[in-house]
Amino acid sequence: MACKESEQPHKVAEEEKMKELMGEWQRRDGASRDWTMPRLLDMVLKGPNTFYAEMVKDSASFADFLEALEPTCFTNWIDTAVSHLETKRVEAVKTLESQSVQPQYEYMHQCLIDTLRAIRVSHLF
Repeated sequence: MACKESEQPHKVAEEEKMKELMGEWQRRDGASRDWTMPRLLDMVLKGPNTFYAEMVKDSASFADFLEALEPTCFTNWIDTAVSHLETKRVEAVKTLESQSVQPQYEYMHQCLIDTLRAIRVSHLF
């Protein structure tokens, strides 16, 4: 029982951070989208249920998130090594596949995994 109590402050902090990011995501423009996307990806990898709980409230935001993954997180805009971005993509798939999510989020979870699998890292330089 003590373990669950000690996890509670972390969970509350994670939920608050996710709500803040969702607010930024919903007010996004080009520059803020590019800044928010990697942070949202990190959040889903750390706490998928918290992420999906916020995204399920706005299916258009989730669809936009999936669409924005490749150009914002897996495109070599600043001369990042393509191999680094590909490793990041593969690791994200592995992390998500190893996580269990609440039943109501399974479809979203699988959509995210499928989207990540389909991404081809781009090299613009």
